[in-house]
Amino acid sequence: MGKKHIVSVNELKLFGYHGTNEEERLNGTFFQFDLEVSTDFSEAIDSDKIGGTLNYVELIGLIKKENQDASKLLEHLGGRIVKGIFKAHPLAQSVSLKIQKLNPPIREDLKSVAIQIEESR
Repeated sequence: MGKKHIVSVNELKLFGYHGTNEEERLNGTFFQFDLEVSTDFSEAIDSDKIGGTLNYVELIGLIKKENQDASKLLEHLGGRIVKGIFKAHPLAQSVSLKIQKLNPPIREDLKSVAIQIEESR
């Protein structure tokens, strides 16, 4: 029987200045981040020590750091976040990241637009 361990960050809302048009980059808007990182936290299960898993506070910090640097495309922002997770966290086996631009400046009546990245080592 295999193991599947996932550390998640759900519905993290941050203000940012990402977009292709000048208005978005000047005024900004809210973005929502949903992250799942597959890992093996068997050590944390046995030891009750944070070193045996991924610290979600560190994952949030990485998202916040990358969100501070404006990107024209959500794909670029997401790619930076995923690469940063793999670089900083050797225990990370795969990453699923969804970024939603809430209330985008589009005429249609919609809640958000989004990109999703799923990558494995």
